[in-house]
Amino acid sequence: MMLFGTKEFDSAELAPDSNMRKIEDVETLKKKIEGKDNFVLLAVGSSHWTCSCWQGFHTRNIVPFQKQYGFLFHYIDTSLLQGEKGLPFKFGDSYANLVIFKDGKVAYQQNDASEKSDFVSSYSYFRDWMLNRVMLPRVYYINKEQLSAKYDSTQEFTIYFSRLSCGDCQYLERGAYKQWYLDHPNNVEESYVIDMDAVGISKVVDPEGNIWTRTWDGSGNEYQQQAYAQYMKFKEDYGLSYDEEANPVGFSSGVVPTIYHINPDGHGTKKGDVIDMAGAFYNESWSGFDREAPTSTVTVSDSFFDEARLGLEALSYAEDVETKNLVGLSFTVDPVADPDWRHSVLEPYETPLLNALLDHAVGQGF
Repeated sequence: MMLFGTKEFDSAELAPDSNMRKIEDVETLKKKIEGKDNFVLLAVGSSHWTCSCWQGFHTRNIVPFQKQYGFLFHYIDTSLLQGEKGLPFKFGDSYANLVIFKDGKVAYQQNDASEKSDFVSSYSYFRDWMLNRVMLPRVYYINKEQLSAKYDSTQEFTIYFSRLSCGDCQYLERGAYKQWYLDHPNNVEESYVIDMDAVGISKVVDPEGNIWTRTWDGSGNEYQQQAYAQYMKFKEDYGLSYDEEANPVGFSSGVVPTIYHINPDGHGTKKGDVIDMAGAFYNESWSGFDREAPTSTVTVSDSFFDEARLGLEALSYAEDVETKNLVGLSFTVDPVADPDWRHSVLEPYETPLLNALLDHAVGQGF
């Protein structure tokens, strides 16, 4: 299943690299493979972008398929792959290779080397070829402008706030979040995800076109500081950060992964009562951990799912979950045997809460 699609490119201008998401470096690609992700990659030859065969294939097949199904194609320039050994797919400077990954392994691959082939020359053939090999997306990436427009409407929706670089998000997405959608192939409402690592949220562009990313503490040059301020404002504006009066459902200064169901008021309000279901996962604070000891008894000292917040209407979906208050849970952990203990010990408790939220926010008839 290709869990995530995209509507980010709905108004994109046609260009050789349009309607696709760029993979910036080979390490990012390797992490997707090692993470056993399902995704579709176009390895485009570094000298192939201006070739008529690529432009025809891209315009005739890639762009229409992306638009018709909200499909998310990733691409990487083969110049970044030169000298890399052990990559499980073919690539070259003079063609584009489309690779379908399932659970991090190559399931299918085909290229645009022959302009006369049906795969290249016929959209109906390409569409059927793809539909016979992939499951269409269930959740769609949108950009900041599209998200803002949804708050301006009166149509209810569910939004997942994420970051592509967030380890907690990856753990959730590759585990319980993906599994919920696998368990519910039908009767699920369309929902959305926004990447908060994007330009305009946690990144800014300087006058020379250079992209600057915020630092964690707001330090750095003027553009990094601007990016930090912009990121913090986004979290405040969209109700991720806690405010006792204006936004009691927020958590700390705002964290991801967070999922909100929004019931807009038609006036663009983005926090407070318009958030009628909410959950923030795997952002607990801990006491008792001893880095020098082989084992530690650790206790959750703070969590989104605490006694006070559980009294809010936005968490009423958790009513039937057996363990709702995670503060005070204790575990004996061995960080050598389980370096990811912060996730693994809480998974039995966080997953039922996530499932309950998704059942109520996007589930229909079950």
